[in-house]
Amino acid sequence: MCIAKGSIYQYFENKKELWVYLKETAEQTKMQFIKDIDRNSFKDFWSYYRALYANGIQFDLKYPDQSLFLYKSGTSENSPEVKEYLDSWKKKAGIMFEKWVEHEKKSGGFNKKLPTKLIVHTLLTMSISIKDLLEDQFGLDFEKNIRSGKSLFGKNEKEIMEAADQLILIMKKALE
Repeated sequence: MCIAKGSIYQYFENKKELWVYLKETAEQTKMQFIKDIDRNSFKDFWSYYRALYANGIQFDLKYPDQSLFLYKSGTSENSPEVKEYLDSWKKKAGIMFEKWVEHEKKSGGFNKKLPTKLIVHTLLTMSISIKDLLEDQFGLDFEKNIRSGKSLFGKNEKEIMEAADQLILIMKKALE
């Protein structure tokens, strides 16, 4: 977005409107990386999930500022101005994940005895926790990497995917 700071409020009524615009723009950009991944092209859910993750990492590497913005929006944003929007977004994401999980349970991808909401919670929280794993395993500091002009991860894709594979293996063992 190439708008002078002084001109921002010619385009946006307030900070919340700007924040929503930035979040939606970043989400649309990320969707371009994952929208064409077809679940039916994979033998199991976990191969599909890994492909989503790998393409998400491509987004992170190509658009580190947007990636950091989305990450912070989902994990540390607590501004009262956007709380309602975030709560609505999380609710919609939960509904989408519940449908996804129900389909996988019916096809044998997940243990049918496990509650759907538990599986959804596990997938969402473990996916978000990849940041913590990467920080612990590689000593990464996402914000510092961005400030110093590096990619969000500051590591090569192979190392990132190895960490993601470890996390996926844990989830697979727990949820199948």
